[in-house]
Amino acid sequence: YFIIFSTMFQGVLKVYTSDIRQCTDYKTIRVSTKTTARNVIEMVLTKFKLTCRDPNLFELWMEVLFKLVKLNG
Repeated sequence: YFIIFSTMFQGVLKVYTSDIRQCTDYKTIRVSTKTTARNVIEMVLTKFKLTCRDPNLFELWMEVLFKLVKLNG
C-alpha cells in the first residue's frame, strides 16, 4: 500500500492566487511527478469554482530559493 501511495503523491505545491481572488493568498495543491502545469491550473480553477474560465488564459511562475550552507575548512 505504501508504494502505491508514494507513486501517486509526491508533495505539495503552494500556488499564490491573489490575482485570481483577493480573499486568499495561496492554495496548496497536492502534486505528483505526473502533474502538469495545466493540471495545476485546472485544480486551482476548480477550487475557486471558476471552471467556466479558459485554462489557456493562465500561466504558472516558479520561484526557486536556495539555502547556502557554509562548509568548515
